[in-house]
Amino acid sequence: MAPAGEGQLNWNKAVRQLHRWLSILFTAVVAGIFLALGLGREPAPWIYYLPLAPLALMMLTGLWMFFRPYAARSPRTER
Repeated sequence: MAPAGEGQLNWNKAVRQLHRWLSILFTAVVAGIFLALGLGREPAPWIYYLPLAPLALMMLTGLWMFFRPYAARSPRTER
């Protein structure tokens, strides 16, 4: 039987891990675009929109990690 709160800890750990992998993906896509530009190749216009998907997900996971400590200390959870 798992201790109380362990499920929440695993959820937070998964969000942090997802945030890390999304940042790696975002960095790789942006680096690829700059590499292509540095080699003198003009990528297709839609390529410039590729970093937006991981960036949007990183914003959501980042906001989750930022506000999580404040939500844990809310008066509603202190009862």
